[in-house]
Amino acid sequence: MIITKCGLTKTKLQVLAMVAMLCDHVAKVIIYPVIISRYSNGWLSSHSYILRMYDVLVFLGKISFPIFAFFIVEGFFKTHNVYSYMKRLFLFAILAEIPYDLATSGKLINFEKQNVLWTLLVGLICLFIIDNFKNSKFGLCKVIGSVSFILLIASFLNLDWGVYPGIMLILWFYLTHKSKKIRLLLGYCLMVPDVGFMSGAELSFLLLYFYNQRRGRGNKWLFYIFYPAHLLVLYLIQIILR
Repeated sequence: MIITKCGLTKTKLQVLAMVAMLCDHVAKVIIYPVIISRYSNGWLSSHSYILRMYDVLVFLGKISFPIFAFFIVEGFFKTHNVYSYMKRLFLFAILAEIPYDLATSGKLINFEKQNVLWTLLVGLICLFIIDNFKNSKFGLCKVIGSVSFILLIASFLNLDWGVYPGIMLILWFYLTHKSKKIRLLLGYCLMVPDVGFMSGAELSFLLLYFYNQRRGRGNKWLFYIFYPAHLLVLYLIQIILR
């Protein structure tokens, strides 16, 4: 097989994750609010293909987050400037919040749930803390105390994918980065209590198994721009269809 010989680059995996994310958001921003929530169960029963389409798109959507979480950790180990990395995530988390709120709630500002870039940012901050405190005096106490405090705050912010399994998966990928099979197999097991077996998330771990450690051709800004842009476009489509 070509995939086993050449593998998948970071760019290819991230593009696949973005397509999966788009599928999920098409289901939740357009199909559910525009069609499913507006029609009776009787009508939906006679148009069951719509429900099947929704389920398939949500299934595919579960592929996205583990891949993004994985590359937060890869980026942490490979970046030349972790501060710039955090600043970039922070900036786009702010820029994406209004498109996210509009797409998910129809409100310009909605504090009930925050977009996934905040989840990735908090995970990255935890990695930074662990890496800087682990070899210091009372390092373990500092790491446990600091990370626990951050996770406690994050739990009140209701981040997309949340502290569990979201940030916990990032931490797991970091702690097991030297063992590929354990990293992926137990990473999937970590998610199962939340997403269930055969939820779509297992496909992301299968794809990550073929990661070839290469960046590939691509623009590092692609995901950052795509995330708020596609949410805004989907919201506008929702408004038109309604």
